[in-house]
Formats: sequence, structure tokens, C-alpha cells
Amino acid sequence: TEIYTLSLHDALPIWTATIRVRLGVALALALLPVLLLSAVQAGLAFQQQAREQRLELTAAAERSAAVARAKIESAEVLLQTLAPGAVGLECAQRLAEVGARLKGYENLIRFQPSGRLACAAASVPADPDRAQRPWFRALANGAPLAIEAVPATAYGSHPSLLAAVRAEDAKGQFDGALAAVMSLDSLRPDVGDPSLPVGSEV
Repeated sequence: TEIYTLSLHDALPIWTATIRVRLGVALALALLPVLLLSAVQAGLAFQQQAREQRLELTAAAERSAAVARAKIESAEVLLQTLAPGAVGLECAQRLAEVGARLKGYENLIRFQPSGRLACAAASVPADPDRAQRPWFRALANGAPLAIEAVPATAYGSHPSLLAAVRAEDAKGQFDGALAAVMSLDSLRPDVGDPSLPVGSEV
């Protein structure tokens, strides 16, 4: 009977790599924690940058909303000021003069209590159902201000917002409405704002 012996040297494969390969592997293993740390730091920096950009965009949106609110409020004051005098033969001329001096207004319009057009700074499309529109009915029911973001009838040559105030006669009865048509472009935030992140879009 023959007895075969197997030494540990015979059982394990011998790594025949050169010294350069062995040195490279050792160096890679030594640098692995540094590489992992760098990757973690890069990820954290990216998350921090994303948080900062979100904060900047949120602040810019809040500023633009405040500007839009201020413009709508100023339009309300303007309409309330014009309402008593926006009657008679010179109504259209007066509204046209005011509209020409102010930027961002597509049109200034005076409506009768029936919803029919009384006068305007520019042309106004026909709308036989105007008196039944939610914004006009709100004014007729006593609301001092109505805002329509998407009017059923296009009141301007560009996408616009309609802000209207209630007009009253000497007895305090509903006497129609005075409306300002503001282009949405005039309410948009400025992408040239230096505080916005690079590549921001509206």
C-alpha cells in the first residue's frame, strides 16, 4: 500500500504576482479608507449644496410672490381711485392715459352692472355671459375685490390675470366693476436675480 502525503504547501495555491503588483494591492488597501472618506465628503458637500440651492430658490419664490401681491394690491388701489371717475364720454380716454403711464397693464376696463362693457383703454372681447362669471358675481354679491387667474375670455394679447373691484353708486348699490388686466410676464420673477443659483428657470 502506498501512502501519499500532502503538505500545506501543496494544498494552497501560490500567488506568483510580482513585487510591483503586491505593492500596488497593498497601497490600494492602505488608500481605501481615504477614498471612502473622500466619497462620503463629496456626497455630504453635494447634499449641502442642494440644500442651499433649495433655500435660495424658496427665498426667491417668496420674494416674487411678495412682488406679485404688491402689484395686485397697487392695482386694487388704482382701480378704487379710478372707479368714481370712470364714467361718461371721457372714460375710455382717461383709462387709456392711465394705462399708457403704467407698465404691466394690458387693459383697464369699466363694466356696467349688467356685465356689459362701459368703456376701456383698449379693445375688449365680447362675453355675453360675463355677468355670470364667478368673479363678476362675487363683486355683485358684495366682494370688494375679485381676482381671476384664468379668465374665460382672453382680455389681453398675452396670458394675463384679471383683478377687478366693485363699483358702487351714491346709495352704495352695485354699479358694475372696474378691472385691470395684468400680463403674467409683469408678475414673473426676474431670472437675472444674482441671488438665484446658476441655471435657474421660471
